Amino acid sequence: MTPSQSPTTDDIVDTLRNTDAVQYGEFELSHGGTSEYYVDKYLFETDPECLQVIASAFADRVDGTTLAGVALGAVPLVAVTSTVAGQPYVVVRKKTKQYGTGNRIEGRLDADEEVVVIEDIATTGTSAVEAVNALRDAGASVNRVLVVVDRQEGAHERLESNNIEMESLVTATDLLVDKEDTWYIQTLEATWNESTDGWTRSSVSWSLHVSLYSYIHVRGNKHMNRAEKAALQLQAIAVLRMLKETRTYDELAELTGLPSGDLNRYVNGHVLPGANRASQLVDDVGQEALATELHARVEVDNEGYVDNSSIVFDQSFLDLVAPVAADTFAFERPDVVLTAATDGITLGAAMASYFDSRVAYAKKSKETAVEEFIESRQRLTSGIELTYYLPACAIETGESVLVVDDLIRSGETQELLLDIVKQADAKLTGVFALIAAGTRGIKKARAQTDVPVKALSQVDTRWFHSLDILLRVHAEES
Repeated sequence: MTPSQSPTTDDIVDTLRNTDAVQYGEFELSHGGTSEYYVDKYLFETDPECLQVIASAFADRVDGTTLAGVALGAVPLVAVTSTVAGQPYVVVRKKTKQYGTGNRIEGRLDADEEVVVIEDIATTGTSAVEAVNALRDAGASVNRVLVVVDRQEGAHERLESNNIEMESLVTATDLLVDKEDTWYIQTLEATWNESTDGWTRSSVSWSLHVSLYSYIHVRGNKHMNRAEKAALQLQAIAVLRMLKETRTYDELAELTGLPSGDLNRYVNGHVLPGANRASQLVDDVGQEALATELHARVEVDNEGYVDNSSIVFDQSFLDLVAPVAADTFAFERPDVVLTAATDGITLGAAMASYFDSRVAYAKKSKETAVEEFIESRQRLTSGIELTYYLPACAIETGESVLVVDDLIRSGETQELLLDIVKQADAKLTGVFALIAAGTRGIKKARAQTDVPVKALSQVDTRWFHSLDILLRVHAEES
């Protein structure tokens, strides 16, 4: 940066880091919360080079207006900015002085004078709002607050609700993400789109993400490079978003042992958790945690209808299931993940993405343009005949196959899929289901193969006492 240039965000971040103002650990904040990082304002406010950079950045934004600094922290900032910008300033005390002039506003302030407030660090925005109100009560016109660091913990929204515009030189995200990490994080999040419902992932970015996580899982995080670290951090955020689906932030804090404020920032994508914290979050999400989450989402009505749409349509949840299932049940990497249409497709896609394998799904009807099929037919105990078709090109001779489905109940669907694998002259590596309704289906599948047959969660068969009839009627009608 030359003397004539305005400091960039990178210039300010570098300057703050060079003063060791950004510290990591467990810190208690002034509003009562805790944080894993802390920005020591007194380190950067007492460093002449840092003061000069900050003052230059502020001076470019004050538009010739009077300045106001919030005591005590912002006084050095407003004093140096006043010198650089050539503008007068006042100091806003936190409370009215109880001696001497008895002022709360120190300095010359005319009625209706336009003022810009300068603050050091914005967390909740309480002190900035109080300073603005004090200035307004004194007759000033105040609509803007400039801060050095926005911790992204609600200050912006609070000021906005008080008709105050807040602009920060840097944010917590700027400070906490290494510049060297930026390319990797941008690559992983390039197709993440912010919507009114939150964040949604595309299959491209998530596929890269899961592949990187797989590599981390094998190596551990001791020697992670920056790409692997970023993937782990994003995986941790995905874990928290999954858990948040059925919990308040206070409940999530109790579960994870992390401050609710930190969790809020992670879930909303404002800040990435550190590598150690991210590793802890990912490692803690094993079979038990996912099974608990699954049970919380499955709904069964009085007639035995099962609604698992909140699971099979939640790709984020299924993407978390894949590495846990692979690790817990020691499934070998298959060439093909085979499932049955339609509810098994999303799980099949997640497992295939994790293993970097192909996905294939059998259907109850033939594709019009496909000439050769593998056909598996079975007469159910109810007398209904069930047939599944798979294009012959989907599985090559000798390829390894993992069979997956959302639900294993009677084991009849799995029996058909196993028959397809046999007809393809392929090698079966395992059978996996999200939910096992009782033990009948699991036992039936295990009787047909020596490979692992596993389910993430098992539910009481009484849930499904009338579901057998309902599904058979549905199969007959279709």
